[in-house]
Amino acid sequence: MDEVSVDKSLEYYLTALSYLDEKYINGSDEDLKYYILEELDADNHTFLHYNTVDLLIKQSRIPKSIKQDTEILRNLIINLIEGKRKLHEIRFDFEWIKARVLAKKILTEIEIFRKVKNL
Repeated sequence: MDEVSVDKSLEYYLTALSYLDEKYINGSDEDLKYYILEELDADNHTFLHYNTVDLLIKQSRIPKSIKQDTEILRNLIINLIEGKRKLHEIRFDFEWIKARVLAKKILTEIEIFRKVKNL
């Protein structure tokens, strides 16, 4: 199996975080099932994993300050997908909302970091 490049790892990392965006939450039931219960579930295990995060930090693609938040989010997503899979829960449960807020915080920190670094 080929190794994923740093740039592709960053792309997949950002995509995984974006699945918690409101556009998916407010979309159709079919899209919500697909993007959260399939795509996010799969991407969470690989692209929010500490090995990927460490690589992206080491290569100055993301700030070190988001490492702990990413780990918290990853574990939260694992628990939510295992325990709160109903569409109503994904849309309205406090823990799912907490995951969305944390993902947005991480994305905002990356955006600021990339502007400061001119990336």
